[in-house]
Amino acid sequence: ASTITSMLALYAWFHKNTLKQDVFIIGMITVSIWAFASAGEISAITPESKIIWAKLSYIGVANLSPSWMILAAQMTKKKKWLSRKRIIYLWIIPVMTICLVVTNQYHHWIWSNIIIPTPNEPGSWLIYEHGWFFWIYFSYSYVLLLTGTIWLLYYAFQQRKLYRRPIIIFVISVLIPWSGNLLYLLDINPWKGLDLTPLAFSLTGLILAWVIFNFRLFDLTPIARDLIIERMNDGIIVLGRENEILDINPAAARITNKIPEEIIGKLAELAFEDWEEYASKFSQGIKSYLETQLDDGEWIELSVSPMVNRKNQTNGNIIVLRNI
Repeated sequence: ASTITSMLALYAWFHKNTLKQDVFIIGMITVSIWAFASAGEISAITPESKIIWAKLSYIGVANLSPSWMILAAQMTKKKKWLSRKRIIYLWIIPVMTICLVVTNQYHHWIWSNIIIPTPNEPGSWLIYEHGWFFWIYFSYSYVLLLTGTIWLLYYAFQQRKLYRRPIIIFVISVLIPWSGNLLYLLDINPWKGLDLTPLAFSLTGLILAWVIFNFRLFDLTPIARDLIIERMNDGIIVLGRENEILDINPAAARITNKIPEEIIGKLAELAFEDWEEYASKFSQGIKSYLETQLDDGEWIELSVSPMVNRKNQTNGNIIVLRNI
């Protein structure tokens, strides 16, 4: 799980162009820390070393739920939740939790008792009985998780079916480890005291990788499509960095005689037979114009404008088709 999520964080880092990818990277790093520390705890021999690893895991554990809520707020454009003041408030309890975990031996507010397994050997695990503050953290964490999930699902069902699917899969993949964590905390896990959450993150990582690479989750520029764009008489086609088709509005679909569901995600040169002829006439990274005649005799003006991110890097192009 640690390896998979670390690789996803690296991929997102080298391909990042939006703020939500920064939060996704932080989320993947926290999962990596949690999974790595959990593996260290299982492989450790002495109870003291197992407890040290358990404390280290909380650097990831405590930061995960607020990261999820911030990511959900960014993906659903709830800007009021992204103010510096609110973000600081969101992290008060997680920071308190980490501090109390580190000093637990003095107050036992996080772990009221720790049961040492017999025999004590690598592969065995400690059984933690939780103190009163842990349940405050637990409740707070799941409120953030539930809030972010509701935001994303509500947002997903407002989108076209084509864009709804990757968001729902993304949400489900995140709920898998949290379900395992809930089984552990409610003590209905078949292996008493064993937290299956880090292991479940392995499956989550694989699903996330599939969603990101197949649906280009963070490249879906038109997820929040305005009705104005949807109803425009001019055709709009959005291309990604590799000329993959990210979006096409109804007017463009009519002009090109294409079905959106069949070409979105495909490379432009595969979706449009004459693409190579047109592409050779466009200047790289510069707004370009071209007049061409369609098979039905209709003349259109085709303009291409580069999409530039906050680092002044070109992420793709917007093509506008206009009858003339």
